[in-house]
Amino acid sequence: MSSSTPNDAALQSLTTHIVLEWDATSPNGDERHFLTAPDPSDAKIVFKSDISTISNHGATGSAVGVFMRLHIPVKLRNVPARTPIHIHIRPSRVQSCTFAIAADAPEAVRAGSRCQLASLSMKLSGPVQVVVPHTMAASSRPAKNRASGRVLDAIRSLSRATQLVMYMPANLAPRTHMQRLSALLTGGALQELPPYTELFKLFGGSGGRIWDVEPLQHLPEKAQTPEVSVLQRLALLEALVHAQAVQISNLSSENQAQRKRIDEYETDLAALRLEIGRVDRQVDRVDLDVSEQREDIMRLEGSVQYCLDREDELVEAVVDTVTEKISVRGLSAANIHFTLGEG
Repeated sequence: MSSSTPNDAALQSLTTHIVLEWDATSPNGDERHFLTAPDPSDAKIVFKSDISTISNHGATGSAVGVFMRLHIPVKLRNVPARTPIHIHIRPSRVQSCTFAIAADAPEAVRAGSRCQLASLSMKLSGPVQVVVPHTMAASSRPAKNRASGRVLDAIRSLSRATQLVMYMPANLAPRTHMQRLSALLTGGALQELPPYTELFKLFGGSGGRIWDVEPLQHLPEKAQTPEVSVLQRLALLEALVHAQAVQISNLSSENQAQRKRIDEYETDLAALRLEIGRVDRQVDRVDLDVSEQREDIMRLEGSVQYCLDREDELVEAVVDTVTEKISVRGLSAANIHFTLGEG
């Protein structure tokens, strides 16, 4: 994987591979957990972040939106290909965030990388959002094999994390982007980018759903008090309601934009109909003028043909008329010679 940071000031994006470390509260106290490889092991856990300037609806100016997600490849039942589970980290649940060069990374992290590492540490006020393909099996063990099962167990544990650390190659973590991301998350007052919360568009359009993560089967967490499970379910429901509210808002905005376009099309259509009517009237007038000119041409052709047909008769009549007038004046017709040209 590689990182990318577009020069466009309205959008900054980062994509890089990482190793995860988190804490998970259990009956035995806080425990540190690591996820260094997904399934298959040669794949990468990917961290993506977007920082975007978005317009404030109903207000002047603009606001800054942030969206962060993890992609963890895993093999699932009822899902034909290797599919990454999405972990959405909502900005509103990040209490603090710190970016630093990890000089003393844990051994479990350093074992998988020989390059210099950077770390992005977050303290969370609520659980991350686990999004899985809509077709994933609803059983308690939806993984296809043991390796993917271990990855899913790690994701279950990650869903209860209150502190999260992402280790990444320092050369793939632009300091400017990471420091800005840390400052924005710590400062708060951020908006989530709506397109990424539309679950029905995820996984190539097949749709996703929020995974109501159950406790790990091999841990004694089934003895937890009911309040913990209820709180977790409420948090997941809150995330679902939020995503649906954003989706409804987007659909409403899109509907308004389409109505505006329809009004514009209707106005253009009315103007086009008026123009067509004007052109039709001009065509009628031109047709009338052409018909009148055609009739004039036909009358003229008739007159010309009449003259051609009676040419000899007309010439003879002219000669007779001239001769008669000369005779009346007392001139001798015998001394007058008429020479008629050909044609």
